[in-house]
Amino acid sequence: FGKLLGTGSVLDSAGAAHLARMREGAERLDAMMVDLVDWLRVDGASPKRGPVDLTLLAEWATMELLDADPGRDACVDVQPEMQAIGDEHLLRLMMQRLLGAAWRRAGADAPIRVTVSASDAAGATILRIHDAGRDMTDAASEFAGLRDPDDADIGMTIARRIVERHGGALDAQ
Repeated sequence: FGKLLGTGSVLDSAGAAHLARMREGAERLDAMMVDLVDWLRVDGASPKRGPVDLTLLAEWATMELLDADPGRDACVDVQPEMQAIGDEHLLRLMMQRLLGAAWRRAGADAPIRVTVSASDAAGATILRIHDAGRDMTDAASEFAGLRDPDDADIGMTIARRIVERHGGALDAQ
C-alpha cells in the first residue's frame, strides 16, 4: 500500500517523509524476518552430507550481492576448485552470510575487496574469507538474545552455527 501511495497520489513533504520512514521500517522488518527464518532453519533438519563445490557457492553468493547492488565497485577473488563435504543448502547459507557481512563492512560507497580461499588440513577444510572492510564493531540490536556474544550480527551467528553443525569452528578476526 505504501508503494501505491507513493506512486498514485501527491504528498506534501511531511507525508513523503512519513511514507519513506514507513517503507524503510517495512524493509528492516522484512530483513529481520529472513534472519529469523534462517536462524530457525539451521537447527531444523539433519544436515545431508555430500560433496560441495565451495567455489560455486562463493560465486553464487557474490552474484546475488552484485544483483542486489548493481554498479557497486566490487572485486571478489574466489579460489577455483574449492571442495568440501557437507550440507550444500546450509553451506550456501553460510557463504551468503559471510560474504554479506564482508560486503556490509565495506561501507556504502567504499570499494569492496574480498578474497575467498580454502585449504585442507588434517582431514578438514579451512575456509578463509578476507575483506578490506571496517572492523566488526557495530553489533546489531535485533535478536540480541539469539546472537552469539562474539558475533557482530545475527548473520555471523547463523554462519557460526552452520559451521558448528558441520563439526567445525568459526573464527572471525
